[in-house]
Amino acid sequence: MSAAPSDRSAEVTAPAPPAAPQPPVAAPAPAPQPAAPDRPPRDPRSRFFLAATAALFFGWLAWLGYTALTKSREPIVSHAQAALAPVPVVATVTADDKGAPAAKVTVVEPLRPGGPPAKTQLVVANLPAARGFTGAGDYLLLLAPDPLAFQHDGGPVFQLVGPRPSSSDSDPATIYKWSADVEAQARNLYRAKD
Repeated sequence: MSAAPSDRSAEVTAPAPPAAPQPPVAAPAPAPQPAAPDRPPRDPRSRFFLAATAALFFGWLAWLGYTALTKSREPIVSHAQAALAPVPVVATVTADDKGAPAAKVTVVEPLRPGGPPAKTQLVVANLPAARGFTGAGDYLLLLAPDPLAFQHDGGPVFQLVGPRPSSSDSDPATIYKWSADVEAQARNLYRAKD
């Protein structure tokens, strides 16, 4: 008995035809976003949170406004300059004919024991080049004796202490107009030192 040829062996596998190009698939449209609410939330918890946030925000703005209006416009006394000055004094400074501070000053009050007494006249050699002069009046002067200079009458000559020990003419010392704010800073600085 002869076997019939198998259908499978008779099949010839033909190559598959090339696939037709597919058109590009369009991206799905984005889902519509819910519209922002036009009115405040209705539930009590959300309303409380909104009110508390608004109160904190406006309170913060009020605090910033208050601090800006009450901020002191007075100069800040340099702690480095004060630390280097062995002779801090409050002195009356006058203007010379050019409008710069005159080198000869009159002590109003010494801020350290052993300082020059009130009504003493001092010569401060580098005072005409100092920063902070706004016209005749009382100023905080942070001084050190100048061991290399003497007045014509034999008295000592002082130098304003600069912000750094090696201060030069390009980095002049500062004087501070005597006011309630500068006085509080100076008394704080020298109370801690003595």
